Amino acid sequence: MWKCDINPEINIMKTITRTSRAILIFGLSSLLCFYPSVGLVQTTPGALDQSFGNGGKVVTDLGGFDEVHAMAVQNDGKIIAAGTTAVDFGLARYNPDGSLDMGFGVGGRVTTDIYPTILFERVNAIALQPDGKIVVAGYAGGGGTINWDFALVRYDVDGSLDKSFGKGGKVTTEFQSFNSTEYGFALAIQSDGKIIVGGTCSSPSLLDQVFGVVI
Repeated sequence: MWKCDINPEINIMKTITRTSRAILIFGLSSLLCFYPSVGLVQTTPGALDQSFGNGGKVVTDLGGFDEVHAMAVQNDGKIIAAGTTAVDFGLARYNPDGSLDMGFGVGGRVTTDIYPTILFERVNAIALQPDGKIVVAGYAGGGGTINWDFALVRYDVDGSLDKSFGKGGKVTTEFQSFNSTEYGFALAIQSDGKIIVGGTCSSPSLLDQVFGVVI
């Protein structure tokens, strides 16, 4: 058993195994005024990896209310954390030592607005293509007449939007046309390059939430 305190307010979201001896943990790490930032911790059994970040810990402020809900490790050891910042998709990429990768986005950070003047947008899943492109899936909506829709974004290796994908690198999908909530939670890339997004959808015309898949 081990315990790690990044600061007084932390909410662990998920863990992934980076190597046979290292585990990456990510979640929310509250800063001033309870504005959370990305929190990463790399551990070996029972101890923090002192070669990673600041004593085994990394905290990154993306500039808003930041949450991490998905993470992936590239073949070169770089780490991508994805979630939401303020009301937009938010990503950050780190070098194997925990420092921000300055070759990614702006200062290692990327934010993407799916819908203008929208209430909330969040990444829930991430997948890496064999060519190094980054695909994230989640949902966007909740403002004005816009429903909650599946949202999918593909980035080039440097964090820029892949303009050959969807509309300017973005794809949104709705199952119901009025007052519906559709959340993308899972993502997979087939061997033929097709992308599968799974999640839930519901509306007043449905008695309960149903499973939704987009290919």
